[in-house]
Amino acid sequence: MNESVLYTQGVETVEAEVARLEKELKRLSDKMLRGEEFRAFLKHLGSESDRLQMKMISMTTKEEKLSLPEGKKGTAAFQYRRVAIQMVLHSRFNGLRTYLKEIEELPFLVAVDHLQVERMGEGTSLLKVTMGLSVFVVL
Repeated sequence: MNESVLYTQGVETVEAEVARLEKELKRLSDKMLRGEEFRAFLKHLGSESDRLQMKMISMTTKEEKLSLPEGKKGTAAFQYRRVAIQMVLHSRFNGLRTYLKEIEELPFLVAVDHLQVERMGEGTSLLKVTMGLSVFVVL
């Protein structure tokens, strides 16, 4: 009888955790970009840098298809790719601060993988910013 009670409690705990994880998956999948949204996001990065008087030196993208975990066959609930974006900008500190804050407030998943900030030279307030972003795009 005690084992039955323990088993029932264990099942209830697992069911609650599955429900929580399903909600989290739904929330994350809602925050992933679609193809057209990704193009708009790239344009947004460029236009925001102009608005903040930042000079975009370069921007490159690299797509990586994420594979299913080992032992999993078939297709995932949804297919997505991780897109790595490498950018080099020239900016002043306040412009960079605003730019990063706006990236953080976007309504979808964007991760800043690395950020390197260097002073352009003595006597100047310009910074050379090298930034790596990751965005997940639903196929």
